[in-house]
Amino acid sequence: MKQFILALVLFVFVNAVSYGQKLVISKYDGTTTSLNLSEIKNISFISNLIQNGDFSDDLNNWLKIGVGTNPYHPADPGRAGFTIENGVLSIDITNQGTGIYSIMLYQSVYFEKGDTYKISFDAKADNSCQIISNITQDNTWTNFSGDVKFNLSNTMSNYSYECTMNQDGPALFQFCLGAIGKSKIYFDNIIVVKK
Repeated sequence: MKQFILALVLFVFVNAVSYGQKLVISKYDGTTTSLNLSEIKNISFISNLIQNGDFSDDLNNWLKIGVGTNPYHPADPGRAGFTIENGVLSIDITNQGTGIYSIMLYQSVYFEKGDTYKISFDAKADNSCQIISNITQDNTWTNFSGDVKFNLSNTMSNYSYECTMNQDGPALFQFCLGAIGKSKIYFDNIIVVKK
């Protein structure tokens, strides 16, 4: 018995039409893929809870700390430039600030109690450094995932972790990039999915 997982990815599927016993999928590049419907037993749709995780829409949907005055710690000197280069987010840290929250990239995501989420992303740094990712409640600062640490090298690599939520509601999925020294960090393909 074959099982297929069809991931809906922006710009991948333009059209899917059933012809008799086959499902024909037209891709954005003009090619087609054909699936025999009798082989498809279970179809799961995987939905990325992160909006604009591939930075195809510039920095829309993302919030940043380190550009101008830090709204939570106005005296913090942490500063960074956030730009998109060839479809990849580049964060140029010019002043590391005073703590891990001095430079941040984050987005509000709705999570459901009892569900486990897989977080994955591609990243690298010009200078080897350690970054932190976590899922934190905005009002109480409850850290649901704990601070998950990743050692970045100068090679773009995929990183991942999982988190099981203990309450319903929105929380901040975030990267904490302060207090790691001056560096240039790159991100792409940021995904949060329910398992």
